[in-house]
Amino acid sequence: MMDDHPCGLSLPANLTIGILYIGIGRYSVLWNDFYVSAEKFLFPDVRKQYYVFTDNENLLRAEIDRVYFIRQEDLGWPGNTLYRYRFFKNIEKKLLNVDFLLFFNGNYLFVQPIRPEELLPGANDDHWTTLVWHTTLEKEITQYTYERNPLSQAFIPYGEGKYYFQGGFYGSDTAHFFDLIDTCDRWTQEDMEKNIIPAWNDESYFNKYMLGKNPKILSTEYGKPSQWKYPRTAKAVLRNKKKVFGKTFLKRFKEGGRKPFFLFRFFSR
Repeated sequence: MMDDHPCGLSLPANLTIGILYIGIGRYSVLWNDFYVSAEKFLFPDVRKQYYVFTDNENLLRAEIDRVYFIRQEDLGWPGNTLYRYRFFKNIEKKLLNVDFLLFFNGNYLFVQPIRPEELLPGANDDHWTTLVWHTTLEKEITQYTYERNPLSQAFIPYGEGKYYFQGGFYGSDTAHFFDLIDTCDRWTQEDMEKNIIPAWNDESYFNKYMLGKNPKILSTEYGKPSQWKYPRTAKAVLRNKKKVFGKTFLKRFKEGGRKPFFLFRFFSR
C-alpha cells in the first residue's frame, strides 16, 4: 500500500528512512543531542535507522535499537569530510533495506516537528532535496565558490551553475543516493591520484554532481544557524561549533589535520 505524497511522490506504508551521521573525534559529543532531537521531532511516526561513523569507543560499545555504530578512524582535516563518500560506500550493503537516505551534519538539532513530505523530494525535484548556502541568493553566480581548477573532477566553469549547495544536508531515494556515493567517490579517487583536493572537499563534488539538477531546495527554516535571530519559526538549527568546541579547538583541528599523503594511503586501500 502506498501513501500519496503532496508533491507527487508515493510513499510505502512501511516507509523506512536511513540517516547518515559522522561523529568522529570531538564531534562525537554532538551525537546524543542530535539523536534525541531526531527521535522527538524528525518524522516521529516513521521508522528511522541511524548509521553513525565514529571512533568513540563508548559509542561503538553502545546498543541502541535501530542505531548502527560503524568504526571509522579519525582521518583529521580534511579527510573526515573529503572522504565521507567512501565512508558511505563502505556500508552500501547495510543500506539496501531503506527507502530514502538523508545525510545531516553533526551540528544539526531538530527543534520542531518535521513531516516526511517537508523534507523528502517529490516527483518534480530530480529525486533530491538539499539546502543552498544562505548567502547564495545575494551573490552573482561568478562569486560562487565552486571548484575552479580545470584539472579537478569537481571543476565547474564560470557561467555554469544556478545555486551553491550546502554539503551539510542532502537526501534522496536509496538508488539515487547510491549513484551520488559511487560517482563522488570515483571523482575523489581520480583527483587524489593527481594530488588534487578541491577547495571545499566533499561539498565541491556535491555541487558538481548537482549541476543541471533541480532539487527541492529547503528554506532556512530547516537549517538556521543558531546565532541567527530569523526565521523565528525554524524547525532545525545548526549549532555554533565555535561555542561547542571553542575557537582554539577549531583552529587547531584545521591546522593540525593529517596530510594528503595519509589520505591517499587511506583511499588506495
